[in-house]
Amino acid sequence: MKRAWIALILFFLFLAVGCHEEKKISLQGEEPVTPADFVRFFEPLSLPYTLSDTSLRAKPADSISISLANIKTMLPDSVLKKIKLKGAGGRFYAIGKITVPDGETYLLIGQYSRSASLVVVCAFNKENKFIALLEALSMPRKKDISRSLVIDRRFLFTLVQQRKNNEGAINEGKEVYVLNEAAANYTLIMTEALDEKPTELTNPIDTLPSTHRHAGDYVNGKMNLVSVRDGRKSDRISF
Repeated sequence: MKRAWIALILFFLFLAVGCHEEKKISLQGEEPVTPADFVRFFEPLSLPYTLSDTSLRAKPADSISISLANIKTMLPDSVLKKIKLKGAGGRFYAIGKITVPDGETYLLIGQYSRSASLVVVCAFNKENKFIALLEALSMPRKKDISRSLVIDRRFLFTLVQQRKNNEGAINEGKEVYVLNEAAANYTLIMTEALDEKPTELTNPIDTLPSTHRHAGDYVNGKMNLVSVRDGRKSDRISF
């Protein structure tokens, strides 16, 4: 009799545990989920986090795809018109999320087609209401320029461009953004241009006479120059 009671108790315990198991969320269906479930579906990302544009070449797994019906519940139509790729079939992908303690949540959402792909960072408040969108990465790109997105522990979003110059060194440009919730946008707070042309040195004494035997321009690379010109007397020089 005792064994029967024990078996019955264990049965109800397993039944209760099964009922309380978290339901697996899918964003692939045409029936939209709740905003809370939409956000919960995204896997947390560890900071600092870097995503390069080369990762956009591979098609994401179907298991992380998001139907257009679900994306429409989270993003305004005006935003969707800006980022929806032609030929992508209305499918988006959940790359990951970053949650600020007692603050906003950032969702990295991608879209992929055979000819193009993109990644955007969507910010939502604590009530899962849309705040702003940052267009982070896109393909195709210029062949000689690589791009990446870097998110640090201060929740700054840096868009990095890199290109190898003729001397083999890497030139780098940056744009750093931070969310401005009050203005409902991402604010550009710092920029470092990826110059198309190297800076030309200006020689302030180039017009002075150079008849002295040691007069001339002594160059070390493109950015190091020492100019020697005639001095006021024949035994002196200026540089």
